[in-house]
Formats: sequence, structure tokens, C-alpha cells
Amino acid sequence: MLPAHLPSSRRRLLVGAVAAGTAAALFPTIAGATGAAAEVKKAIDGFFEAARQRDWDAAGKLLSTDFHIWVGVDEALDRAGYVDQLKQDDLNVVDMGLQDLAIGVSADGSLAWARYHATVDAISHGQRSVSRTAETIIFEHQRDRGWLMHHIQVSLNSAG
Repeated sequence: MLPAHLPSSRRRLLVGAVAAGTAAALFPTIAGATGAAAEVKKAIDGFFEAARQRDWDAAGKLLSTDFHIWVGVDEALDRAGYVDQLKQDDLNVVDMGLQDLAIGVSADGSLAWARYHATVDAISHGQRSVSRTAETIIFEHQRDRGWLMHHIQVSLNSAG
């Protein structure tokens, strides 16, 4: 259940961010992942570790300059808005579980994607909530910066 004082759109963006921001140790190792897929997994882990430490500037450096996050159909933020939103929140994760991580890489090695399901039990502004998400991250490879998050799509359901 979403806290009444927190607008639904803001809560959805924050839960998506936390799912992306606290999950590194929870993601399974990709069996047989080598090359680009392993590099994408490393980029995911780097973002998640920065987010776990609430180092939003470091997390922001792993986003492309034209990054966007979409939650549902109508809610979206660009890179600057997303990082600002993360810095303003007090969201603390009590527990989190992730399932179904899959990573794919384009044949030319310029794009990659990851998808997973997450359950997030969190406290924000003194209110506890449990949310379930299905998320997809699109990456672009930049020669000088490696794999950067270009787009995140979050589908969110309240679980209780």
C-alpha cells in the first residue's frame, strides 16, 4: 500500500530506483556469462553498489547523458531529474528479493538489456510498504565509459 502523503508517481519512481539501487548482492551469477554479458552484469552491480551506499552522484555517472526512466505509461524522468529524486528521498529497504535476471547483448555489441522481477519491502517517511516490480534496463556501450544505462522501464504493483 502506498503511503497516503506520498504521491503515487513519486513513490513508483522511488521504488523502481531502490529495486535498481539495492540489489547487487541479490542478483544471481549468470551461468556461463562471459565477454559483454559479464561486463553488463558488472555495470549493473556497480550501479547497485553505488545506490546501496546512497552515493547518487556515483550512480548518476553510470547513466547515459540521454537517460530516461519510465514507470508505467505516464511517469518519466531524465537523468538529472532521476538523480535529484533519489537524493531527496529517505527510502530504506528492509528486505528485497530478485528473480529471473536475464541479460542479452546485441550482435554488434553496442546495446544490451537486462530484465528481472523484484519484491521490495521498504520504509519511507515512517511508512512501510511492499511493492513488486518487473523491470527492464537498456544499456548502450560507449568506448570510453563502458556500459551505461540508457533506459529503465519499471512496472509496479503494490503487494501489500
